[in-house]
Amino acid sequence: MGTASYIPAEHENELAACVKSVARWGFPFTHKEIKITVSDLVIKNKEGTNELAVHLRKYYRFKDDIIEEDWTSSFMHRHNLSAKKVSILKRSQM
Repeated sequence: MGTASYIPAEHENELAACVKSVARWGFPFTHKEIKITVSDLVIKNKEGTNELAVHLRKYYRFKDDIIEEDWTSSFMHRHNLSAKKVSILKRSQM
């Protein structure tokens, strides 16, 4: 058995399913949006007494509760996700 995940598997799977659903609706996430979403999840849930809070306090080790780019890339790879690429619109496209 490997090391425990920063976020419990069932929560990570649920997050991946939400990211996929939102992308199907036409609003794919960027890497930064995934990082912000996970950081918000941690901040809102780590102070409680439930199983998620206990897990986060034990295993979540990112400075200032901000997910690192490595984790985001690994998360996307584990769940077969791709990030929205930000593009600059030309004046003629506006």
